[in-house]
Amino acid sequence: MQGFASCSNDETVKLWCLDGTHLMDYKGHTGFVFAIDSLPTGEIISAGDDCVVKVWDGGECKQTIQMPRTIWSLAHNKLGDLIVGCEDKSFKTFTKDSKRRDEGADYTEY
Repeated sequence: MQGFASCSNDETVKLWCLDGTHLMDYKGHTGFVFAIDSLPTGEIISAGDDCVVKVWDGGECKQTIQMPRTIWSLAHNKLGDLIVGCEDKSFKTFTKDSKRRDEGADYTEY
């Protein structure tokens, strides 16, 4: 099935079919959601005014990454790394690659 995700000022990420049918809400943010991306793995990442990046898989939040300020943008690169742009004019990159990250959570800053 093909579809898309949207983010909103109601603190949710919504998943939709291409025909406009609403499939589900991803709840967990505590502020406006300003940025969203989908990864080749099928995971969805979202971020916003609550200063966190959330990694969603199958409607469940599998990781929350705390940032110092509001997040205005996020994307992924061809390596699957997350690139996060914050209100403090900084960009941070997070990776799952064990050669470039600390042990622990799936995504860590490098």
